Amino acid sequence: MTRIRLYTLLAFLLMAGGVTMEAQNHELPTEYWTDVVTQQPFGYIEDANGDVHLYSAEALAWLISTVNGLNGQEADDFNGKKVTLEANVDMSAALWTAIAQGTNYYDDPNPDRLKFCGTFDGNGFIIRGVNLYLEHDLWYDNPFLSFFGTLCGARIEKVVLRHAYAEGRNFRDGKFFANAETLETESEPRQTVIDRCYVEFDEIYKDHREEDGALFGYNNDGIIKNCMAVVHKVDYDGDSHEHLSLFVWNNNGTIENCASIADSLNVAMNIYPGIATNNYSTGVIENCYSYIGDWFGDWYPFGVVTRMGLCWQNWGVIKNCYYNTWSYNEYGMWHDEEAVVASYEGEITEIMNFEPTPYFQSPFWELKDSVSVTSHTGYVYWTNELGEALFDWVLGQENSEDYNYWCYESATFLPNKLPVLCDLDITDIPKNQKVAEAVSVYPNPAKEKVTIEGAEITEVQVYNTLGQAVKRMQGTNEISVAELSQGVYLLRITDAEGKISTNKIMIQ
Repeated sequence: MTRIRLYTLLAFLLMAGGVTMEAQNHELPTEYWTDVVTQQPFGYIEDANGDVHLYSAEALAWLISTVNGLNGQEADDFNGKKVTLEANVDMSAALWTAIAQGTNYYDDPNPDRLKFCGTFDGNGFIIRGVNLYLEHDLWYDNPFLSFFGTLCGARIEKVVLRHAYAEGRNFRDGKFFANAETLETESEPRQTVIDRCYVEFDEIYKDHREEDGALFGYNNDGIIKNCMAVVHKVDYDGDSHEHLSLFVWNNNGTIENCASIADSLNVAMNIYPGIATNNYSTGVIENCYSYIGDWFGDWYPFGVVTRMGLCWQNWGVIKNCYYNTWSYNEYGMWHDEEAVVASYEGEITEIMNFEPTPYFQSPFWELKDSVSVTSHTGYVYWTNELGEALFDWVLGQENSEDYNYWCYESATFLPNKLPVLCDLDITDIPKNQKVAEAVSVYPNPAKEKVTIEGAEITEVQVYNTLGQAVKRMQGTNEISVAELSQGVYLLRITDAEGKISTNKIMIQ
């Protein structure tokens, strides 16, 4: 089991503060993926159960057309089906359209915009370079500027977005999903569950229209757990006060063991809470962490608007959460920060903040109150330095390498527990997490049969260029291909450990 390691989060804490990123000149593609991939690509594989396996950037892009009924496809909400990513993909070549456009916000349901109701397993593979861009005037035809769009009774797990970029409308959107809704079934309602996902944006450039948006999701009626959202820079052109929740805008569900990290923000941000803008009466925010690193841009005469450490309005439950504070700007102007600003009607318990001290030096993050720590040498002492406390706690474990992660089950020295951010190691995501050791397939090209070497084979599935399964064999390393037509095929090979590899072969 991989985990987000302790030193990774400490690096965010101890090094990200005080760093102002230079403005980026991001060159956007000119076409959308739905215009580039207009027919089912080779790497889009549907198995006998109707589940889909994605082996390429084009295959992931084709999912947009499949869900929304574009490019001649019949719309499919994938209810009862599973989509599995089987390789790293680079999506920077074209602009992204949400996988599930759903129905738009202004009471005009469009049946061609279906919701995604199935399972999406990212497998820990990296989806790199997603470009989210939408002209403001096109909101009616393309309501969501997000990766997934509307999730309804879906399960999303182990999805990793790296080096994404967002520019344009930024209106009532979450950059990872727009809505996480509950699916009403005949038996009982099925909540959307988002688990162990990591989202990283190099930059979000808002369109200075003072419109709502969120880094991770807009409306959450489901369960979000063990997720992290990171943005390196949030900027916009203009003098408006922009709104951007650093995780979720409206929360009616559960957010637990999650973190939001913003390295650098434009100082004129207006509403920018760390976890949720509105936590409603059914909302629960537990064991979460929020961090803001630095500010840039022109300061207003009265300083920046007070930041909401965790939430703007709370009618629900917030407990066991952490957020960092900024006490001074560069002009020495005080702007205190609180966990919740506009409404305290809900329950707020066991909240802790961290302060960088002193402001103009390295931000040695400090606990609000000192805690007792037993060092790895057995010496007991009191400290209010977060880094010192956590590092000594790690060194004091019986096997320090096994405990080198941020997990609340073991970190008992703090008065309230640390966020659980397990099962996803963003420092060392394997290039092929579930791919077997390299196997060889010969002869290639082939006429009569092919032989597979390098693994004990349990199953081999053969797919044509349309993604159709044309042959399936079990328990053998020799595959007869004499009956197959000439052309290119893909072998999906499963070994005895359940690991998967793929090989292309040519049949003559």
